[in-house]
Amino acid sequence: MEERKKRIALTWAVVILSLLVVGAAIAFGLIFGLKSSEPVANANMLEAGYSRAYYSLTDELNDMSVNLKKIDAISSAKTQQDMLYEVWASAVKASDNLSSLSVEGEGSVKLKRFVNQLGDYSKYLAKKSESLSKEEKENLVRIGDMLSEVAVALKGVEDELTSGRTFMGDDGVVEKVLPTVFEKFNEPSVEYPTLIYDGPFSDGLEGHKARNLDGNEFTPELGEKKIRAMFDLTENDKVEFMGASGGDLKILSYKIDFTKDGETFVSITQNGGKLLSFVRNADTETDGGFTDDELINKAEETALHLGFKDMKSVWVERVNGVGYINLALVDDGVIIYPDIIKVKLSLSDLSVLGVDATHYSLNHVIRNFDFEKIGSQDAESVIDGRMEIERVSLAVIPYGEYSERLCYEFKGNIDGGDYFVYVDAQSGEEINVLYVVNSESGTLVL
Repeated sequence: MEERKKRIALTWAVVILSLLVVGAAIAFGLIFGLKSSEPVANANMLEAGYSRAYYSLTDELNDMSVNLKKIDAISSAKTQQDMLYEVWASAVKASDNLSSLSVEGEGSVKLKRFVNQLGDYSKYLAKKSESLSKEEKENLVRIGDMLSEVAVALKGVEDELTSGRTFMGDDGVVEKVLPTVFEKFNEPSVEYPTLIYDGPFSDGLEGHKARNLDGNEFTPELGEKKIRAMFDLTENDKVEFMGASGGDLKILSYKIDFTKDGETFVSITQNGGKLLSFVRNADTETDGGFTDDELINKAEETALHLGFKDMKSVWVERVNGVGYINLALVDDGVIIYPDIIKVKLSLSDLSVLGVDATHYSLNHVIRNFDFEKIGSQDAESVIDGRMEIERVSLAVIPYGEYSERLCYEFKGNIDGGDYFVYVDAQSGEEINVLYVVNSESGTLVL
């Protein structure tokens, strides 16, 4: 506990120091009339954000490692469950911190995917509400050992920071140091089921090479012009360029100060000016009683307004006053899971709190489908005969690291559990099975 307090104190010390630097930069600009004070302030705010994400990530990985090892000594099912929910909560925070750091490279992708899977696995085990088996405990201890190694490696980055190295810049920690740390990450060999909480293939692009990075290079001014058109901004709505970041994927970041709706943060690609995401804060404390159909209609209208056509809802979830709707491209009746968009709505008034279009914007291409060589009945003969089939669709799903497959998607029930089974429409081979972890808030809609 004392060690965690020290880490938290150190984190705040770094953040406060960064903010002092920001204040000094602004004051210097005001005193001497320098026009460059605002970019300097923005750069230091980004530096403080990276610092906060780094120290928080180190803490969460360390906490997960310790809690996973504690579980091995716990015999009470209830205490195990509480500890597993703590691991899940830490995994969510760690994943957010990894996204904030935006480190390039396969190691970063693998670590984030692993953290997300660990969170899902922990939540899955907690929901079983029964004592863990010996094998499950051994799996968790092995995962804890691996996370401990990553946490120690991250802790070593502090030496670079104390020596004066910054997070930003071509020679910064984000660009040069963290990729090396993450590349050393090797996922432990752990057998656990593929679990889904927010729709099939909601992380469709993670671990896959982006295929849509073409387009003219956008200047900050051209990016602002596109954002103004995208959000129907008036002259009174202020758009502020926050800076450029990224490695192979260059990102332009903006802040919109709406006259009525407050601040919104937007990211687009430098090549082509494609929308990656936007997020804003709003009231989520009250529930307006909106139906799933109303959430779906609003999400699909939002996607169309932003230029994303033929998007259909595949998942709706309600959590703490917020509605999460996943939209997938549907082309001639075929669900294209790699091209997915996530829309976040306030359940108070259906206002749009955010959109994550990263998977679609970086992965959407015109696809030429091979005609299916087997029929749906032949595909059905491959799957478990106990399945009570509810729906059969054609779908394109991510496969391996860089490819996709056209499949028959079977949605059905086996012994009270909901499953998705995917049979290759060319070879007739069963290539993927997903198990749905049902909750009171999640509902499949397609």
